[in-house]
Amino acid sequence: AFSVAERQLHGLLLNMRRVVSRIYGALFRGSLDVMTTGSAKDPDTGEEVRIPEPFFEMESWDEALVSLTDKAKETQSWAYDVQGPIFMGAYAGDLVSRGHMMFLMALSLEGDVEKDYHIIRLADCMHIPLAPPVFSGVLADEIKMDLVFGRMNVCIAVSIPLLIEVCEMAGMNVRYATRKELGQAKIDGVEPIVHRGKGLMFSFAGEEMMLLAGVIFRALFHGQQPKSVLRQYLENSHLLSSGLVESRKR
Repeated sequence: AFSVAERQLHGLLLNMRRVVSRIYGALFRGSLDVMTTGSAKDPDTGEEVRIPEPFFEMESWDEALVSLTDKAKETQSWAYDVQGPIFMGAYAGDLVSRGHMMFLMALSLEGDVEKDYHIIRLADCMHIPLAPPVFSGVLADEIKMDLVFGRMNVCIAVSIPLLIEVCEMAGMNVRYATRKELGQAKIDGVEPIVHRGKGLMFSFAGEEMMLLAGVIFRALFHGQQPKSVLRQYLENSHLLSSGLVESRKR
């Protein structure tokens, strides 16, 4: 005969076995759903997971960058272009060392350099972990080597005031985030873009989201138009598992 302590231990082990079986069952069903349909729900958070994430066509400024760098290298040692809210400058030859300063001076004619723009050098992608390297881009191989070895300097900027303008022209509504919304975004660690002390909320087709650093990162390093990125997030929020749109609807 079993003692009371042994029966209690036996019952505890049976309960643990049932709990573990349920956990593994949920995990197996989730894994099976992902493998067979490409989507499943996380058993802990309830969030829908998709593998792979949906692909959306984005407007790009890649072709303008190719034309810009070719012009700077072959004709006049510098070139300047504006594609919506994207400002681009390319400098070669004797202007390489002064290129960044020349670019900032050009930006200052359109707005406040410190408050209105997010600015990078294209070569910065070589030491930023999440940025695609120069070698994966659309530029000619010779231009890529010029960038890596400092024979050409390409500067890119996103103008926040112009981004607001082009988004409104495209039918989006833009408003300032409340202090509560901005504070919650900072607590969540989603890196909201703060323009002149305020967050920005973009809405379209009944969905709303805050302008986050990821949108600007895609604009600067992936050659994507930020208006297109925002619109795709808003139009297809039901297909995304990132939660960027839903988290802003509080």
